[in-house]
Amino acid sequence: MSDAAASLASLAAEQSSLIARSRDYLRAARERGVDVAMHPECYLSGWSNVRGNARLLCLAGQRGARLKLGARRVKDALNVMRQGGQRVIGDAPADQYDDLVVTWCRASDFAEDGTYRDRYFRTSSRDTPRTLWFAIALDEPGHGRRDPNVRVFARGAGEPALSPAMLAGEVLRGPRKRGDGRVPWLSGIVTHAENLVVAVSATLHAGQFRRVILPYEAQPFQHAVYRAVKRIAPQVRTLGYLHSALPPVPADLSYRPGAPELLLVHGSAQRDILERLLGWPREAMRTIPSLRYRADDTNSLARFIFLPMDFSDSASIVGEFRTFLAAAPAGSLAPLTVRNHPVMRESKRHLQLERQLGDLLAQYADRFSESPDAEPLSVFIGATAAIVEALERGVSVVHICSQPLTEAHTPEVWRGFEVKRFGRFLFRYRLRDRGSYISFGAGDGLFEQYIREGELR
Repeated sequence: MSDAAASLASLAAEQSSLIARSRDYLRAARERGVDVAMHPECYLSGWSNVRGNARLLCLAGQRGARLKLGARRVKDALNVMRQGGQRVIGDAPADQYDDLVVTWCRASDFAEDGTYRDRYFRTSSRDTPRTLWFAIALDEPGHGRRDPNVRVFARGAGEPALSPAMLAGEVLRGPRKRGDGRVPWLSGIVTHAENLVVAVSATLHAGQFRRVILPYEAQPFQHAVYRAVKRIAPQVRTLGYLHSALPPVPADLSYRPGAPELLLVHGSAQRDILERLLGWPREAMRTIPSLRYRADDTNSLARFIFLPMDFSDSASIVGEFRTFLAAAPAGSLAPLTVRNHPVMRESKRHLQLERQLGDLLAQYADRFSESPDAEPLSVFIGATAAIVEALERGVSVVHICSQPLTEAHTPEVWRGFEVKRFGRFLFRYRLRDRGSYISFGAGDGLFEQYIREGELR
């Protein structure tokens, strides 16, 4: 076995071990009385800068992880200040809808006429008149016109972004409310979940819903909402839709109390990972065509170097990409263009990295050709679900990681992936059988067909 193959096999073994340790950690925490549905350190994300990510790195034995966990705990406590002044915008009667969808929104998701377009389910408020959309604002959605079947959970007009009074109140009330140790007594994540449960519960009490549906990411607030639904209206069916590709090390998606009764997954291979590694019962899942990823999407993922929203070390990114280009035969690659992250177009760090990668493309210009024999590929930096989408669309992928343990794909977890490791942070992927991880949706009315009607058959 070559050194690269041995290194890849070692990484795969580490990832499998980490997933197993994560499930053991959740099992032990539950036996100690910890609320594993809501506790921030049970949301074992490999990609998000939250408390649970630091806990995952502790389980991996990574150097400095405990210091990172301490810092994340402080940040989570201070984030209580961000939970003040939020309210529900929109008060149309809730008793005329069959379904309640709890999702996210941005200001750009609303048209001038009040239509809301949901990016996770790829449908709109106008196309789903029997559905009430309860959207959590990720930015400032404004207070303009809204369709009557849309409610927005957002900070009220004039409310400050940070509320020291909110933090002071939680410091005083937290030990009494949460002193049993099931969740931290001071946590922005927990406070956010509790505030959402209050708002969603008021909507549930006023409605006659048959289903409550979320674009599922196993976040603590989602488990809190599902549990509130079953407490208030046990007859209501709880559904989750796995709207994206699983993370490379999907410890955050381990099955636990608070999970939806039925999880809709848009790929049989993703369903296999959930059952094989994460404890999901087969009967709790159903495979459907993707609502989010469509066969006729025209946004090409080929021939680009995609910059991430955040990165830590530009020198290692440039060095790894140089290693890849230096090893490539002349004329073997289709031309590449650097694409900056859309929200980082003014970032000096991103612009500098864009220039450095552009210089490398010019330096190794002989590697590129428009010949039909030149392979179209894309280069992804950091953790992103777009890697799986690109592979499913027939694009070969080069991946530059900053944290291979949680960001790289290995064939032991991702069956059907062909993986080669070229350096410490550099990987190349191909997919043997397209359609296994994402079954692209086609046509109109998929939300109605597969969520409102299909789950009842």
